[in-house]
Amino acid sequence: MISPKNDSEETRVPPAEHAIRMKVTLKGSRPPIWRRIVAPDTMTLDQLHQVIQTAMGWECAHLHSFEINGIEYGDRRMLEDMDDGGMDEESTVMLRNVVYRSKQTFTYLYDFGDGWEHRILVEAI
Repeated sequence: MISPKNDSEETRVPPAEHAIRMKVTLKGSRPPIWRRIVAPDTMTLDQLHQVIQTAMGWECAHLHSFEINGIEYGDRRMLEDMDDGGMDEESTVMLRNVVYRSKQTFTYLYDFGDGWEHRILVEAI
């Protein structure tokens, strides 16, 4: 798919090869609060953040991060005044680059103050 950025520049997004089914569970909630998401493997982590916000009913009012395979990803624009500790930019990372197999898990943290931690389980690719 080709989507124009401006009159003279284009961005190429490769076609999705796989759909990734994930279960997003809010840790520590009783009864369990969870959502199932199916996303193309070309979805970036910042796009996944938006999907999780909508699915969980959050309002994008707080900082967030992902931790996948020991690497932390976040939105650098929101972290300018913070010591990001080497956090990688989430807008450049597609799911296909960090999700490799079923049963893989990773963490999504929303609201650094209250610490709403979500466990994401890759159910199927």
